Amino acid sequence: MTQLFNFSKHKNIYSTAWIDKEHSLAFEVAIGRGRYVFMIFFSPEDKASSGEELYIHLRNVNSLMRMKLYGSRKNGVFNVYIRPDQAQLIIDELQLRSGGGHFTFESLLNELNDVIPQHSDFKYKINKMRDVWSVVGDQLSNVLDDADKIILIGIKKLPQGYHPREKTLRKLFMFTNSRATDVSAFIASLKRFCRINDGGSAEVLHCLLFMQPTDRIVLPGTIYLRQDDEAALCVSCGLTQCPPVSSALVETI
Repeated sequence: MTQLFNFSKHKNIYSTAWIDKEHSLAFEVAIGRGRYVFMIFFSPEDKASSGEELYIHLRNVNSLMRMKLYGSRKNGVFNVYIRPDQAQLIIDELQLRSGGGHFTFESLLNELNDVIPQHSDFKYKINKMRDVWSVVGDQLSNVLDDADKIILIGIKKLPQGYHPREKTLRKLFMFTNSRATDVSAFIASLKRFCRINDGGSAEVLHCLLFMQPTDRIVLPGTIYLRQDDEAALCVSCGLTQCPPVSSALVETI
């Protein structure tokens, strides 16, 4: 029999991420010996494809659980239905020893809910995703577009009315080792407002182009970076005044 539980303490951290247009959460909490990594992906693309889901990676037992979220996030409702096998895994993660006193699963869920952080930053989220991705990435391919294409080879100007997809931008979190500030600034440069000839402003948006791994990556359209003391220049796309981007962010020839 499934058990309904509301992880209501997600409300603040979720709302902040939504306002900041980050559209994902990742954090780790500890209960005794148990280590639980919570992840939620909630971009418009996520909602359109599968709705919002809560993922919990149990680090000791090395298992990833996936549970659909129900209720109004705006009102702090993060309801999930926990199956008996999932409940047992959550308990096993604690690595309890016999004779440890009274224990109930409900009290464990309440304790997990109470230690959900109320604040998070972009750097922590990226580092936590990278920390677990090598273990859980194959089971999370649905949160990425073309999950097998992980090599960044360039950027492309988007037609009017189109926007960069969060499911593609996430690849910068997962498959580079650049600093979080560089990743954040680079994403912002893809969405920035640029000047046009009449002195007004127009939204010029760009998307990322990825390819599957190959033995040698020397392709037309690769981003060439020239960096000085003030800024970096993305030669292939013509964007100027881009923020400095570390060499690990893109393939540089």
